[in-house]
Order: sequence, then structure tokens, then C-alpha cells
Amino acid sequence: MRRPGEFENAKAPENDGFWSKMTPTTKEISDRRTKICKMCEELTEWNICEQCKCWTPLKVKFEGQSCPLNKW
Repeated sequence: MRRPGEFENAKAPENDGFWSKMTPTTKEISDRRTKICKMCEELTEWNICEQCKCWTPLKVKFEGQSCPLNKW
């Protein structure tokens, strides 16, 4: 059980390393990437890319990510 005030002084992680690469992209870009992925023969029924093994609904939403087949 959480004690009162337990998280009041909590700080967000520093913006370096892994999380600094997770900048959201625009909705237009993520929608375009999603459309490309849905037409790809490497996409499974669970929306996993067979090439990179990523879950595409998440991957398409961030800058710095790319398609392993250079489709986007």
C-alpha cells in the first residue's frame, strides 16, 4: 500500500540514453507508416514485423525508428 506523500518528490528519469530516442512523431507520419506496414507481407496477424520482431503499432509512433526493409 502506498504511503501518503510517497511519490510527491519523485523525479522523472533523465532524458538521456534509451528514452531520449523515444520522441513521438506526428499522427500523419505514424498513420502513413501504419498503412505501409499493413500492406507488407512481413506483418503477422498480431502486427509483429517478421524482419525486426517489433510490434508495429508502437514502433510507427516514434521518430528515429525505421523499417528494416527501408519502406519507411
